[in-house]
Amino acid sequence: MYDNTIEYIEDYGQLNEICKNIKKTNIIGIDTEFIRKYTYYPILCLIQVIYFDKNINTYKIAVI
Repeated sequence: MYDNTIEYIEDYGQLNEICKNIKKTNIIGIDTEFIRKYTYYPILCLIQVIYFDKNINTYKIAVI
């Protein structure tokens, strides 16, 4: 099952909670986005993580 709600991580408390949930799962997916405007090196601007939340038996997406 897939939960199509996206959880936006805005502080360290939310990030710690997501990390605890991710530690409990076997498989995660990670997608990163970078900005290269006006620089010669990439600047990380977005991290998307999908993981299986065993507590509610569904996949969740977190945007960090």
